[in-house]
Amino acid sequence: MRKGFTMIELIFVIVIIGILSGVALPKFAATRGDAKGAVILSALTNCIQDAGNEFMVTSSFGHLTEEGNDTSINCRDAWQCFAFTEDDANGSLTVAEVNASTAACQAAQKIASENLLSTTHTINF
Repeated sequence: MRKGFTMIELIFVIVIIGILSGVALPKFAATRGDAKGAVILSALTNCIQDAGNEFMVTSSFGHLTEEGNDTSINCRDAWQCFAFTEDDANGSLTVAEVNASTAACQAAQKIASENLLSTTHTINF
């Protein structure tokens, strides 16, 4: 009595593993991009909250900048995917999508649009 696997059994197992990995890898890559997009969207939320807090205290949004310094609100992570326009007189902050070339920005903008944040959205404080 011989113990072991035949060549056909081994090839069959290798084919099944190949099919499973072919299905799983694209899903894994998409999930990773969505996670990076969620991080950027979280940064956008923090930026908007910080701007709102600044406006409530000083009646001015200050300056939403990419770098962030002592006189500005740091929107570095959101800045790469979204543009901000402050209007201190009306107390409104306009958030607009920029032309996104990275997968993370595209994922963030997709998540934002699915959550009713259109291409351009104005927030009044």
